[in-house]
Amino acid sequence: MRCTEWWPALFGILLVCGCGQRPPDPRVLTAQLTAYAPALLGPADAVHAEVTGVTRDGAAQVRFCGTGVRPDPNLVLDPVWLTLRGVRVDAGGAVHVEAASFTARVSEASVNNYVREQGRATNGNVRNVRIAFYQNRVQVDGTATVTYADVPFSTTGALHVTDGLRVEYDPQQVKVVGIPVPALIKGLLATRINPLVDLSGLRFTPHIAHVTVVPGALLIDGTAELHPAPR
Repeated sequence: MRCTEWWPALFGILLVCGCGQRPPDPRVLTAQLTAYAPALLGPADAVHAEVTGVTRDGAAQVRFCGTGVRPDPNLVLDPVWLTLRGVRVDAGGAVHVEAASFTARVSEASVNNYVREQGRATNGNVRNVRIAFYQNRVQVDGTATVTYADVPFSTTGALHVTDGLRVEYDPQQVKVVGIPVPALIKGLLATRINPLVDLSGLRFTPHIAHVTVVPGALLIDGTAELHPAPR
């Protein structure tokens, strides 16, 4: 993987600091690279860098961590780790990264806030939506208006990834008291609440590989595509 424009400026630190006889002090590199972390992750409450395996022309690994990262003003990831492995700056200043990956955690509260702020699940024929994460299980409850009657419902279902960027919910089992309309509610609910998570606002492009459901949160990981800074 070769990156251009501001990546050489970013990792030029590694090249400049490594011009002496010995590799630079990892603590110095960590402090310097931390200043660039917001450009890699986007808006966040706090960011820092960790550098390991420093050589005269790069590092075995650079990890950027952000807390309170916001790919959308209404969606908070906490934390996000962006890990670059095999970082090397050649004599011409070009940066080479062997592999880049990310991991992120998004809480149940953050997902509910994001869906609610989209406005699709707070009015109309599907309302009062509540998303809950349990161990390897997602449950979504709410109220649907069917033939002029408000019907409480509860669903369980599966998650799937769209375009490598978004996590969506597929309701599979629906419980409705007294009215046999589960198929209708499945379609209405999926349209109203998806996506649950959208990572397209990150400064790097994620390619989601796995989504793990744990009590109270989703754990998301995958590879990362790095970009030059926007002009």
